[in-house]
Amino acid sequence: MQLHINGWQQHLSFSAAHLIPHHAQCGILHGHTYVISCTLTGSVQKQTDMLIDFTEIKRHLRSIIDTLDHRVLLPQQHPAVHWQKEIIQITLDKKSYKLPTQDCILLPIPSTTAEHLATYILNEFIMRLSKNHGLETITLTVDEGLGQGATIAHQF
Repeated sequence: MQLHINGWQQHLSFSAAHLIPHHAQCGILHGHTYVISCTLTGSVQKQTDMLIDFTEIKRHLRSIIDTLDHRVLLPQQHPAVHWQKEIIQITLDKKSYKLPTQDCILLPIPSTTAEHLATYILNEFIMRLSKNHGLETITLTVDEGLGQGATIAHQF
């Protein structure tokens, strides 16, 4: 069985700023409206007659979205990003950004590309799921605009 959640139609979106250090165009602080969609495959559970309740899927995705919405997304694992109590500093070549910690979220990823954001969001989603589902795969897409995004799959 396969279930699909279309993030565009279900309003599973968030707005956030980011930059990709040392990238010619994306190395400038800018923002996107990101949208999360996912497809789950597996066996229908006898006790519920469902693979997984749509409500549970959307609740977990929205809880992740809530942590990212209206924040500056920063890669904690990138050497240009430095955290100093109430200030996060990004130092790149001849420019430097200083941002209040409360406006940012440090993500445990090396870069805030769509690819790394998809991996992060998928891992967060898997951690939130109940363990009693007969899931075989989850495929998750993070679009950073209509028609472009990154997709990752996880097999159980």
